[in-house]
Amino acid sequence: MNLLQMKYSKIGYNQDNKSVDITIFKNTKIRLELDDIMSTPQAIQPDGISSTLEFGMPKILSRHNVHVLMFEIAKKHRNNALGVKDKSFNLEIKDSMIAILFCFTCLEAYINLLGNDFNLDTDWDKKSYTSIEKKLLEVSKAITSVKKIKTEVEEDSELFNSFKKLKYIREKYIVHKKPKYQEVIKTSYGNTDEIITVINAQNADWACHLVQRIVLSLGCCIEKREYIDWVNSDNDS
Repeated sequence: MNLLQMKYSKIGYNQDNKSVDITIFKNTKIRLELDDIMSTPQAIQPDGISSTLEFGMPKILSRHNVHVLMFEIAKKHRNNALGVKDKSFNLEIKDSMIAILFCFTCLEAYINLLGNDFNLDTDWDKKSYTSIEKKLLEVSKAITSVKKIKTEVEEDSELFNSFKKLKYIREKYIVHKKPKYQEVIKTSYGNTDEIITVINAQNADWACHLVQRIVLSLGCCIEKREYIDWVNSDNDS
């Protein structure tokens, strides 16, 4: 019998009785698709980080939950922006820009993860041209329908409008910003254009808190803690 030895922190036996999910880092999952598992689901009792599992030779799949890494990057640069001294607005813009960008991409990845993991739509992977706002609403409605618990993410809700605002900032002031001359205005940094009034430490901090609010609103309706634990992590590196 071939043995697979693996160190893990979390393990979950899937409902199809044909696969096992093992979390080896907080952002990495291993899935074992099993042909001849030696143990019954009830027999799989992890007793710590260094436990060893014995299976017949499985097919091994891996998935990185990149939204976790994205949020850590966002928080790191949010903290950098908040720590800028002497009104160095170029440094603040740079770190705030990175934080805001990664907050949005984090949420985009997380929404797609929920849509995929909970089979909200058999054609979910084909919805590459569906707006992320519509996807967010679909995820929220599906979770509400299945769990009978209402999320705070509804059309015209404050949380949903905040998500649209984050997308607007990302598109107008970062990703699709037009290279045009703009009128100089008075700011707390001196006379400059308007970008520092939007791409700043305050909005970077707002964006990070928005990620937490949306994830907790959706994830708290889901029984699996792995879908929300990462957003409360203190690791900003």
